[in-house]
Amino acid sequence: MTNWAVVDSSLLLLLIVGRAGTAYIEQHERLRNHYDASDYRQLVLTLDLFTGIVVVPQVLAEVSNLARYIGEPARSVVLEAFRGVVDAASERWLRSADVMQAPDFQLYGLTDAILLRLCADETRGVRLTLLTADQPLAYRAQSLGHRVINYREL
Repeated sequence: MTNWAVVDSSLLLLLIVGRAGTAYIEQHERLRNHYDASDYRQLVLTLDLFTGIVVVPQVLAEVSNLARYIGEPARSVVLEAFRGVVDAASERWLRSADVMQAPDFQLYGLTDAILLRLCADETRGVRLTLLTADQPLAYRAQSLGHRVINYREL
């Protein structure tokens, strides 16, 4: 059985910006007050424990918008790193209308509800672990019996 990390938006953004260059973390409007280069290194070490990264379109859309919160020429470098990360990731999708029927949609919104639903799916010998910096999401995933790493506790 392979073990893949399902990464939330904030950590995927940190991975992408850090991969573009750790100095960009302090320049990035959405990262500089929450993360630094050591957080990026810890994230990379954590991700090295997994076969790969699983992403969903909703997270990719959020990260695509957030990645742009840095000026040029850094923005171009970050977006190129974004392409590389997405190219190497495994993308999965769930029908939004189906997920919106679950109670988690009302409580956590569409993206987090999709991450929770995805983590419940273990098919074809693939084990999924949610990697998140969002404490309410981490606690909900734990309460549902999903494998989760709460990045804030590392």
